[in-house]
Amino acid sequence: MIDWKRLCEMHRDLGDPDFRAILDLFLDEIEDAVMRLDTVPPEGLGTRLHVIKGSA
Repeated sequence: MIDWKRLCEMHRDLGDPDFRAILDLFLDEIEDAVMRLDTVPPEGLGTRLHVIKGSA
């Protein structure tokens, strides 16, 4: 679940250009992690899912 209040606070504190840069980086990293789930060997799946969960 997205904490919209916290997200707005971060946007206010960082300013638009820095917030957008961080958001773009986050989305790129999560997309990459999700897109590569099918290439992860079974013994590494837990680690990959932990990374995705940790980003929440």
